[in-house]
Amino acid sequence: MIKPSRVFITFIILGMFLLPVLSNSSEAGFHLFHATSSLTMSPTKSDLGIVKPSAEVGTNISLTYEYSRFARPKGIFSISPTIINVSIESLPSWCSASIEPKKFQVGVSPNAFLFGGKTNLSIRLNASINSNKAPGYESGYIVIKAIANENGNIKGSETTCKVKITPDFIPNVFIDSSNLYIRLKPGGSRSVYLNVTNNGNMDIVASLSPESISNKDVLVSPVNNIEIDANEKKEISINVTVKEKDTEINTIEQIPIALSYHAKSYNNLMGDDINIYLQVRIKSEEKNTLTLLNPILMLIIIAIFIVAVVLFLKYRR
Repeated sequence: MIKPSRVFITFIILGMFLLPVLSNSSEAGFHLFHATSSLTMSPTKSDLGIVKPSAEVGTNISLTYEYSRFARPKGIFSISPTIINVSIESLPSWCSASIEPKKFQVGVSPNAFLFGGKTNLSIRLNASINSNKAPGYESGYIVIKAIANENGNIKGSETTCKVKITPDFIPNVFIDSSNLYIRLKPGGSRSVYLNVTNNGNMDIVASLSPESISNKDVLVSPVNNIEIDANEKKEISINVTVKEKDTEINTIEQIPIALSYHAKSYNNLMGDDINIYLQVRIKSEEKNTLTLLNPILMLIIIAIFIVAVVLFLKYRR
């Protein structure tokens, strides 16, 4: 006589194999025995911080695959693992990123039918900034997606997580110094125009100011708070004045001028100062010698005229 306990055990074993098969059939309605699954991802660092183009950064991401009881994967004598594919779903155009591994094969525990199960996995994300034109201090997000395929009566699942990355400030300012020569006379004033190009990745606020000038008769007016957008060329004018001089002067002065700048809205993000030299030729007006002699010449001419008239009248008699 067959013991009831053996019948019960046999029934359980057959159920483990047959009920999932029936539940996967479109003609059968045993939805009670479908198993669910879930995926969760959690990065060690959700923010990779401020990154320079030459640097590579990364973080580990924990991936957890969990499935409920009544789980029965494909196969009877050989149980198929659940396939989990991991990919980068989206990322900023100025960012490069990679993940490893991209695929997992997760075995399902024999106890899954009664108790369900859970598997912890790990992913490595590496990222870098691939362009000097990446907008400085404007954050972007790398989105990672994981998909667990359906396996037997275990339904598929998916999840995403995002990691923030922010490009650093890349200062790159150029001044066209090909035309930095002017001529002035004492008491004169003139504007000098400088072409400044911002090739950096952020809008900047610039200032032009003279450095120590050895000749105190030359004055250069500073220019402050000039806003220059990224990839913009702007003409900036500075005024140069030479004081009046009683004595004649003929000299050339090298006027040092410094351009300082910082990223707009970020006073602490400064680029290196750019130093240029403005050549100023200072020369007094040449005095007209004839102008100085005019009174003397007039007296001589008058004297000669008088003598000529006197002689003419004398000899005429």
